[in-house]
Amino acid sequence: MKYIIKLILISSSIWAACPDGYYEDDCGTCWAPYCYDYITHQVQYDLEENECSNNTQIWVIPGSEGDPYFNSYCDGYCPDNYSPDDCGHCWQSFCYSFFQEGLDGDPAHSVYYDLTIEECESYGYSYYSPDHPSNPYWNSNCSYDCAGVPNGDAVEDCSGLCDGDALVDDCGDCQQSYCYDYVTHQVNFDFPCDGATEMLVAPDDPSNPYWNSTQDECGICNGPGYYFDGNSNEDCVLDILDVVALVQIIVNGLDYEYNPDINSDGIINILDVVALVGIVVNSGRTADANTAMINTSDNSVSITADGYIGGVQMTLSHDNGFEINLTDNALVAEYKTSGTSTILVVVAPEGDVLFTTNKSFEIVDMIVANSTDEIEVNAITDFGLSAAYPNPFNPSTTVSLTVPSADYVSVKVYNLMGQVVGVLADGMMEANVYSFTWDASNMSSGVYLVKAESSSSVDIQKVLLVK
Repeated sequence: MKYIIKLILISSSIWAACPDGYYEDDCGTCWAPYCYDYITHQVQYDLEENECSNNTQIWVIPGSEGDPYFNSYCDGYCPDNYSPDDCGHCWQSFCYSFFQEGLDGDPAHSVYYDLTIEECESYGYSYYSPDHPSNPYWNSNCSYDCAGVPNGDAVEDCSGLCDGDALVDDCGDCQQSYCYDYVTHQVNFDFPCDGATEMLVAPDDPSNPYWNSTQDECGICNGPGYYFDGNSNEDCVLDILDVVALVQIIVNGLDYEYNPDINSDGIINILDVVALVGIVVNSGRTADANTAMINTSDNSVSITADGYIGGVQMTLSHDNGFEINLTDNALVAEYKTSGTSTILVVVAPEGDVLFTTNKSFEIVDMIVANSTDEIEVNAITDFGLSAAYPNPFNPSTTVSLTVPSADYVSVKVYNLMGQVVGVLADGMMEANVYSFTWDASNMSSGVYLVKAESSSSVDIQKVLLVK
């Protein structure tokens, strides 16, 4: 005699032993004992055996004699008179007494497996095949877990290991358990971890240095803080306001909570500003400058360069009462005067003039940077020509001209008879260093004079053409 009863599956791992109090069938499935009411057909797993005492209740032990649900046949290989369902479990046809008294005084709802269909029907009972629609245990929609267990619940962990213990930390990183040798301090992921000095460390163990569970104030996992490490105004948005704040730190020597050393060179200066600017407004600019010229004439300071200037930082020495008018034609421009010293920062100047003043001063220190690095700076002081190169030459030579302030300038080539044989420049020039090349392919060998002339200065360079 048997009762049609649904048993609970509590483990799906084929190789895993069942917990205490449960029973493992030959297919590796764990089943729990329970109390079954054969009148109401209710199954209760929260009762102990001594509590299963109602007259219509029986205590069921999985695998007890004649139990068709405790599987001794796996993988669809069933003995004669058994049929495999889609999960490979083997089931028998059976005779069921429904509400009638069973054989030999057995109660109603008795199940018989040793009766033929003819014998079953002769008693007025019902005969059922394993796949009958009323059989709730026949599985026709089987799915397999990662361990290959039908309708199992084993899943892959984040590392791809079936039923593994790897976990995703708060930063989204997959962390695995590992084996730690507390004598050699070596970490490995080889298991089993059964060495005399080894211990297993779980992914989320507090002692695991790889487990990331912290985010900074801006939600960045293990981040540097308010970005800036860029984000000096603590709004978690990196923008021009942070550039302004960083300039204030440099100029005014303000305290800061978050690291403003953007380029990580250990010094907080204009190079950090241009690095920050590059992050915030890195678009639409010309190529970086390689060299720059500083002109300090006419109580002003101006800068010219062969490309993009990201920023200028200066320290000036002067007498008391020094005042300057700082350019407003820049991304950020700020200065601070303390006694006889002034520090100023101009970020991304769009014009040549940085500041003007009616007082004398000396540039004590200066840094000029492009978008990433400090660049070479030369001072424009006097009007004049450089030495021509090559000289003697054939057929061309090059000469440079320093123009300290805006002026009308002419650069001409003369022969020894005072005749003009070439015009290299003739017009207004801004303060800068200019380069000119004279091609004398159509001239005869001899000495020539390159003459540069402004409203207040003249300079002459002698060159020799040899053919």
